[in-house]
Amino acid sequence: MVGTLYLLAVTILLLVALAVTLPVIRDIVLEGIERRREWKDDEIERDTDGEVFDAGPPTAGADEVQTDPDRQTCRHCGTVNDAGYTFCEECAEPL
Repeated sequence: MVGTLYLLAVTILLLVALAVTLPVIRDIVLEGIERRREWKDDEIERDTDGEVFDAGPPTAGADEVQTDPDRQTCRHCGTVNDAGYTFCEECAEPL
């Protein structure tokens, strides 16, 4: 009996959570569709915030010996990272 009540309560809570999130998800999808349409029609410019999506091959000289032991230069994007980082703070590639 307790297991059935527990299952019923969990089911009701999940249905309530779904009912609350569905309109939000619908709005996100509709906004994405609208932005894509506007972008394709050249009504808006694609927002990249200056991000580099394809940095290309590693920059020349990235394999040189580090002169400052407290800093590491990323071989993928050239960003100088503080010591102790295992991944680049800019492109998230392994150092």
